[in-house]
Amino acid sequence: MHIDVSNSPTHARFQPLFNGTVSYISENDSRASADPSGMYFNDTWYLYGTNGSLWVSKDFSEWRFVQLKTDDGKPMNFTAPTIAHRKDSRGQEHFYLAWNSSHLYESLSPEGPFKDLGDFTYNGKSFQENTRDGKIIADHNDVNIFVDDDNRMYFYWGMGPWISGAELDVDNPTRLITEPKVIIEYDNNYKWQNFGQHHQDYENGFPEGSWMLKYKGKYYLTWTTAGTQYDSYTMGCYQSTSGPLDGFKLQEKEIIPQMDAMSGTVRGGGHGSIVEGPNSTLWCFYTVNVGYEGDMERRLGCDPAKIDADGNLVVPHLSEVPQYAPGVLANPADCNETGDDILSARQGYAVSSYIEGWNPVYANDESILTWWRPALDDKNPWYAVPLKGNYNVDAFRVIWKELNADKSVPLTEKCAIDYIIEVCDGNPSNASEWVKVYERKGKTEIIDYVNLGKSVKCQFARLTITGWPKEMTPGLVEFTVFGRSVAKPEN
Repeated sequence: MHIDVSNSPTHARFQPLFNGTVSYISENDSRASADPSGMYFNDTWYLYGTNGSLWVSKDFSEWRFVQLKTDDGKPMNFTAPTIAHRKDSRGQEHFYLAWNSSHLYESLSPEGPFKDLGDFTYNGKSFQENTRDGKIIADHNDVNIFVDDDNRMYFYWGMGPWISGAELDVDNPTRLITEPKVIIEYDNNYKWQNFGQHHQDYENGFPEGSWMLKYKGKYYLTWTTAGTQYDSYTMGCYQSTSGPLDGFKLQEKEIIPQMDAMSGTVRGGGHGSIVEGPNSTLWCFYTVNVGYEGDMERRLGCDPAKIDADGNLVVPHLSEVPQYAPGVLANPADCNETGDDILSARQGYAVSSYIEGWNPVYANDESILTWWRPALDDKNPWYAVPLKGNYNVDAFRVIWKELNADKSVPLTEKCAIDYIIEVCDGNPSNASEWVKVYERKGKTEIIDYVNLGKSVKCQFARLTITGWPKEMTPGLVEFTVFGRSVAKPEN
């Protein structure tokens, strides 16, 4: 039976009526980031994300924020960036940056400044001027630039209904020198390609977020589907041994396991990049769904990737617990977790106060859609959890909700909340038995990971908020305690 859906309200229609729950944010709101493009260059990690952000790290523990600028000093702001680097015949490194429907930008440094090289063209015309049967081949959204081992450059783009590719002129890399060809199309024979929280929409798929990885001589063209607003946001892969534009065959298995993506604090795992790091290890940067302030509220995540026994490019697990940094383990994708467990989830709580509707359970329910909110007249609000056992604790994760905050504030000034963390191994009612193990003043990350550097034996943990800007009130999304039972067997 044929069903006429031409006038039905699909995901692409009537959006203003359903623009989120509280204050719908735009994709470039500074409180969100997504679509990460990673690069490992000269023993340093560079991570470019939606919002015009660049984060730089040597060890994945400390990240330095860089506000990218053009060569005339103007701040850059972008959505779904791509980064690539190429060495010319004189040995000079060139870095190329582009994003949704943008011009191509070039720099001699991964941190800029970047020079505008102009718009991408084919046959002397811009993409908007190039048509096929009256239709643009595809707007150059969600672009990816890839430099092969022979220094030839390639361009991939598309944000539904397909993803295309072509070769670029290395002497004028804005110019396409081969006819654009469709490489990836939506196929609803594979349910995981469908739109929806449970991939239920068989009439809509949306190939986007392409990324090319060449690893040990093989080409892996990854892409994303299912919708950034859903926990089911996922990545697929086409593989080829023929070349960067030919011979691609679908990897029937999605890259990230569905069960991992749909539960826990870290959800989603779409639109990202898989990058070769130290000692030929693979690392996947991906988008984490939040979606409370609107479907573009997202964060960034990372886990090891690998080629499995069947030849599939996979991320075996979205980690919820502390991991080792790149370079520590020889085969991190086999298991990169430090051995810590989550000790606090659904273990109960004690609080100084709360507002009805923002109950304390929300700060240890493993959801970033909910949070605990202390009473407005509570000057030193605290949140405590019983671990209900004897544990060696060595790390914490604190996720904040900034209520009434100015969402236009830059990422570098995002969360000025002061707090302390204390532990207790005896009677929690006795104030003298609480020991302070960490203190933070200002410049707090929205997702703040605290590594104590040593294990502390305790049965209780408590976070006390000691200060915050007067124009906002804090909400505690998750207070997660990591460690190991004293009875846990050694591996």
